[in-house]
Amino acid sequence: MSALNALLQQLAPLLSPLPLWVWASSVLLLLLLVWNRGRARRRFRQMQIELDRIRNEMRAMTTAAVGVGGKVREIERQQRQLKQQPPLAIAPVKPVFTEKAKPEKTLPQSSPTVVNFRPIADDYAAHPYDYAIQLARHGASVSEIIYQSGISHHEAKLIHMLHAVGKSA
Repeated sequence: MSALNALLQQLAPLLSPLPLWVWASSVLLLLLLVWNRGRARRRFRQMQIELDRIRNEMRAMTTAAVGVGGKVREIERQQRQLKQQPPLAIAPVKPVFTEKAKPEKTLPQSSPTVVNFRPIADDYAAHPYDYAIQLARHGASVSEIIYQSGISHHEAKLIHMLHAVGKSA
């Protein structure tokens, strides 16, 4: 305590023009400024980390957008090529059946003539539903769709209901 008294006596000529409360409040204000500066630095570091994270996300999204743009251009190119191809050719078709895909009902002998057409690319065996839709659009009955595409009765009935020209089951 005596050391503090000695210090105050030495500082008395400096402190005498101003009241003690002014000096105390100045010291307190200085401490608050130092503490606030430390908080501001920590907050600044946190904001830099957040900014780096956002930049990385933006780079990733930009890269993804460029990739999607390339895919869209490729799909548009394929679409233009498909539009330039000639329409489906009409030709006789042999029914395609596998052990798993046999018709549920056989076609009666006195049935109407079967619509015989096929896509130019002979890949309807890999896509029997596409072929069944084509048959329905060209007026084939449910039995004809079953016989020529090899799909089940219920599948053929559904395709006929959705895609037949007259829309009658």
